[in-house]
Amino acid sequence: MRTAAPDLTPDPIFSAIQRHRTAYDAFQVAPEGEASEEAEDDYDAASDKLTATPCTTRYGALALLAHLRWWIGEESEFKDSHQPAYGIAEARAADLTLFLGTRPVAHFAEGRR
Repeated sequence: MRTAAPDLTPDPIFSAIQRHRTAYDAFQVAPEGEASEEAEDDYDAASDKLTATPCTTRYGALALLAHLRWWIGEESEFKDSHQPAYGIAEARAADLTLFLGTRPVAHFAEGRR
């Protein structure tokens, strides 16, 4: 009998989540001016990468869902500035919620409650 060897390739979503969080944190503390613009460009690129990176494991899907829920809540006030990545993140979070069978989270336009 033949058994399949486990796939030990790391899920690429973990590095995308880390890059996104690092870029978000850098943008939050960047001084006004050119440094802020560069940090925002990196943050936008990391957001695009995050929303386009596939999850290859259930653990990766759970980690992405947790991260997206955090980000959507944190940036709800500024969602228009982060399009189209923010809208894609909302759709991806809804899709992951269905896929993983987790509870939906209500989001409020006026911020977290």
